[in-house]
Amino acid sequence: MKIASIGPMTRDFLIPKGRTIPKESDIHIGCICDTSGQFVIPGFEQKVCPTSGAINNQIFFALSMEIIEQFFGKTVPDLIRQLERLNDALEQLVAAQEQQPRDKDDANA
Repeated sequence: MKIASIGPMTRDFLIPKGRTIPKESDIHIGCICDTSGQFVIPGFEQKVCPTSGAINNQIFFALSMEIIEQFFGKTVPDLIRQLERLNDALEQLVAAQEQQPRDKDDANA
């Protein structure tokens, strides 16, 4: 099994010493992210909204959409084929039912 992680790799633009999730995972997405803030808010000592928040949000949803597209690519064609078969069967059933009353009416005439 492979381990993947998404998140910042650095803190204040430095890679921490010791074991970290990015170092321990097989693949890490978010190497350009950092935990340092981008915006100054009066009354706060540190800047807020690190790049990791905005970037990882986009990476996460892009990865999620790719997985969904792969899932749909493998399952939707089968689902469409099954729905087409069901539709064909229903059309045959309706046609058979429409034919039966006419046969009875023809017999009574």
